[in-house]
Amino acid sequence: MSFEGHQSVDVLIEAIEKMEGKETLTSLSMISNNVSLPPAGSSGLFEQTFPLLEYLYINNNQITRLNDGGFSDLNRLRYLELKNNGLTELETGAFTYLPSLFHLNLSDNKLEVLQNRVFEGLERLGVLILNNNEIKEVEGEVFRNLHGLVNLELTNNQIEALNDGVFQDLENLAHLVLRYNKLQRLDTSLVAPLNKLIHLDMSHNQISKIPENFLCDRLIDGYRVSFSHNQIAEIGACAFRGLVIRDGELDLGHNQLKVLKAGSLSKVEANKVILSHNSTETIENGAFEDCACTELHLDNNNLAEITSQQLKGLKVNRHLRLSRNRIVSFEGAFVNCCTLGRLDLDYNQIDHLPNSCFDGLENLILLLLNHNSIKTIQENSFSGLPKLYTIFLIKNQIQTLHPRCLRPLENLEELLLCANKISALPDGLFDGNTRMHDLNLHDNHLTEVPPLFGGIATLRKLDLGFNKIREVPRNSFATGTDRKALSMLNLAGNANIKIEPGAFEGLDYVKYLVLSSINVKDVAPDTFRGLGSVHRLELDGNLIASPETLRGLPPTKVVLLENNPLEAADLKFDRLGLDHIDVISFEKISYQRGADKWSLVDKRIEDVDETYDWCPEEEGENQ
Repeated sequence: MSFEGHQSVDVLIEAIEKMEGKETLTSLSMISNNVSLPPAGSSGLFEQTFPLLEYLYINNNQITRLNDGGFSDLNRLRYLELKNNGLTELETGAFTYLPSLFHLNLSDNKLEVLQNRVFEGLERLGVLILNNNEIKEVEGEVFRNLHGLVNLELTNNQIEALNDGVFQDLENLAHLVLRYNKLQRLDTSLVAPLNKLIHLDMSHNQISKIPENFLCDRLIDGYRVSFSHNQIAEIGACAFRGLVIRDGELDLGHNQLKVLKAGSLSKVEANKVILSHNSTETIENGAFEDCACTELHLDNNNLAEITSQQLKGLKVNRHLRLSRNRIVSFEGAFVNCCTLGRLDLDYNQIDHLPNSCFDGLENLILLLLNHNSIKTIQENSFSGLPKLYTIFLIKNQIQTLHPRCLRPLENLEELLLCANKISALPDGLFDGNTRMHDLNLHDNHLTEVPPLFGGIATLRKLDLGFNKIREVPRNSFATGTDRKALSMLNLAGNANIKIEPGAFEGLDYVKYLVLSSINVKDVAPDTFRGLGSVHRLELDGNLIASPETLRGLPPTKVVLLENNPLEAADLKFDRLGLDHIDVISFEKISYQRGADKWSLVDKRIEDVDETYDWCPEEEGENQ
């Protein structure tokens, strides 16, 4: 049942008196009425009216004060919501006659003080929400006797301090949320009584220090402890020593921890430890003594060097993030990180990779070194990485790679070398890399197709786009009787490249063949000789003017021809006998071949369903 839009309390009371079935009603809403509750001393709205009421919503009204006894005779009420009413004061005894109340929401009001005894009598209260008020003061005994409280939320208020002992009776509290306040100082024993805590959020305050022993030897059997976005410059002795957060995270990001002192995170166990955005310059030896986590985030700091002593005792099982620092040196830093699976060193100032610099990372699968200043890859730069699957080296200054630098990486499958200065690859570079399937050399200085890809039997993706390749000779991508299928072959942006007849010979199938922006005008006879079929052939941004040119293309599902002179021509594909092409697509229109004719489609068709069978042998075996 709902009462909305009444303009006075008398009108509202009259409507309630006329209401039928009040005696059995369990849920009631009073929303957007221009009323306040009756003054103190008068009969309450609910007195002897709704004996079975369990859910009461009083939102968006003009109630500035809750008086003593205002909710009398609601003995079965379990849920009370009083949001956005303009409340400025809660009189002692306002909730005294609600013995069954479990959930109380007073959010979006204008409360400034939580005085002692205001929640007196709510011994069964489990959830108390006071978000988005103007609370500045929380008196020391306001939560007295709320032994059943499980969830307390005070987000977005003006609280500057909390008295030691304010949570003394909240031994069952699991969720404490105090974010977006003005807390500056924490008492050592503030949360000591909260033995069942699973979620503590004090983010977005003005806290400058975590006091000694604050969460020492605590088990947080939940998902988050957050002090992020404060002004924390110091972690007191043993503040987190022995803290265990099962399946959760400790978030200290966006603070001012320029120095991580010895013992700062000693014996901490968590799924994720976040120390990002702290301007950290120094990690003292022993800072991570016996610290165990699945992920450690140290990105976006000012670290210039990482040493093995700094990380001694640290166990990171999955991901170590060190991106966006000023790291120049890290040689031997990871000798004790044998369980690490992913190492992120993007956006640093690394200019070389010394021999054996990754020793100890015997289980590393993914290595990210993008956006550094690396110039040379030495013979043993990647030694000690037997399980490495992927290397990202995008946007460096790499000019040379030692012919044997990839030999230790017998499990390597993806190598991304985009945006470097590589002009040639040494012979035998991939000898021993029998699982390589993705090689990306986009945006380098290559002048010819390296004559070594025929030996990589597992290769599926090859990106040579935007180099300076002048010629693609015969059998560039397969040799002899070797037959291959590629998911992507990119030669785009190699202006004025000459593709010799038989260049693609040996390729049974290419899913995406990219020949955009290479200034091609015509397709010479035998250009695609030996190429079985193509799913999508990209010829955007070329100089093709005649539809006759399309006759020389291989069997193709989709041909993209945006930004070619042909786009403006009067096209009559029915006369050309282009039975080997299904779709021809321009910037805004496409032509699609049916059973016996071509039809105009008023949109650009980028792709269609792929029909190529990548695993015929496996499927045959399963049948």
